[in-house]
Amino acid sequence: PNYTSVWVSGQQQCVLGQVYLAGTDGSAQAPLVTDLLITDSVAVLQRGRSVLGGSGPQARITMTLPVMTGAGRPGVLSPGQLVQVGTWRGVVRSVAVNATLPTVEQTISVERHFPYP
Repeated sequence: PNYTSVWVSGQQQCVLGQVYLAGTDGSAQAPLVTDLLITDSVAVLQRGRSVLGGSGPQARITMTLPVMTGAGRPGVLSPGQLVQVGTWRGVVRSVAVNATLPTVEQTISVERHFPYP
């Protein structure tokens, strides 16, 4: 879903906050999140970011690249690594390496988020 805001509450502490996605009116609300670990406004913000970061338009893109080694070259990419492809950025979610000498290639899965319309 394209959530643009979420209310986050502590379960035993009197902490409650609404986190908005920047540049939106916050009208598309995610379900209320209640958690024992929410004890401060900083925790509210971080938990809200986590919920909103998982929403919205996104895609998993698979691509095959050569393994480039040497100065200034990335080598084999790692899961969790940020990559830039053209004008967009994404997070590497999986890597598989295939070596058929003399060629070594890696197939990566990249999670990409699209801007809200």
